[in-house]
Amino acid sequence: MRCTYCGSEIRDSMKYCNVCGAVMAAAAPLICKKCGTELLSDSVFCDICGTPVGEESGSVPETAKAAAVPDKPARKEKKKKKAPKEPADKDKGASGKLKIIILIAALIVAVIVIAVTAIVIGNNNKAEMKKANDAAASLYEAAENHLFDKETSGYYRPFIFAAEAFEIENFANTGSNRELRTALHNAAESSGLKGEVYIGHYDEDEHHIFVQWRRSESSKYIGQYPDPIKAGDMKKVKWGEYYKN
Repeated sequence: MRCTYCGSEIRDSMKYCNVCGAVMAAAAPLICKKCGTELLSDSVFCDICGTPVGEESGSVPETAKAAAVPDKPARKEKKKKKAPKEPADKDKGASGKLKIIILIAALIVAVIVIAVTAIVIGNNNKAEMKKANDAAASLYEAAENHLFDKETSGYYRPFIFAAEAFEIENFANTGSNRELRTALHNAAESSGLKGEVYIGHYDEDEHHIFVQWRRSESSKYIGQYPDPIKAGDMKKVKWGEYYKN
């Protein structure tokens, strides 16, 4: 038997604790709840059926309880299923295809722009050359008409013609061919032409003339008549030299 106050071991017949002096109450016998066997006061387990003594008796220590009752296994939490990820290679493949498509589209646009630009430049060159050749043709007609009038009056063509270049807007009306220069100047003014003109001959007898016209000294478009110059031959032509295609 133990003292209910200090826990010291005392005889069952003691009325007072010999350690703390507490009055001992008559202890109720310890009975196994399972088989009903009367147990010793300090029993932890029933000596008949082995059942642990209940907590009500105050006789079962915590260590015995822990040993007698196994711990319940911890409840495992169910893992949430993660949504399957798309393969990284698939994303990379799609991105690569998109880049290739964009690159091809950019190349196509660049080719179209270059082609359109070339066509526009080519058409512009042709248009400018046509204007220059039309101007030369107009002045050629004026020169031929003047020479024909002189020839019908008894003048010999080589005497009334001399190869010469002059500016239409500002020329010195002098020299043996001043009448021819005046005729060309008047023809240019009536046609609204400004620029420079060159009249020359392309045979030894000086019977066949040609006329060249350009807007200014820096202009790359030189018109000529006869044998109008083509846009592709502009770089081959020299001012004041007859060029035959």
